[in-house]
Amino acid sequence: MPWVYTISCVGSNGKPKNLNYQMTASDYATAATDAATILAAFQAVSAANVAKTRLSYVTEYPVSLPSGVDTAIVATLSGKILSTQKPVVVSWPAPKDALRLGTEGDEYNELDLSDTDVEAYWDLFNSGAECTISDGEHTAVSPRASQIISKSSRNP
Repeated sequence: MPWVYTISCVGSNGKPKNLNYQMTASDYATAATDAATILAAFQAVSAANVAKTRLSYVTEYPVSLPSGVDTAIVATLSGKILSTQKPVVVSWPAPKDALRLGTEGDEYNELDLSDTDVEAYWDLFNSGAECTISDGEHTAVSPRASQIISKSSRNP
């Protein structure tokens, strides 16, 4: 069932609660109609206020675990929001070793900013591209710095 409808609601304390509905719809038109039905049924039985809803198409990929890949290691690209001095950081887990500036020392903890794959990832957030940063903002043309860091993980 690839369609999922999420209702985020809040009570008096303002703490959001998410409800996920695994839908049976086979196409977008049916899913949109069913989502409206789900929302109406929820509002008829709950005193909570609906803060937002999300209709998603979920694609699951068969996965085998890679050897020696730690998602607690995070690559970060630092730069500016387009036409401002506001800083921004774009990140992703488990950066490929081929993207590192070097094989040891300080260079091992930096990304090669001239690498076309690194540039293409940053460019996802440029003006007119596929994504935005937070409130519809875009990144400046290129990142200024990078770092590869280890984030704590709660996963075993």
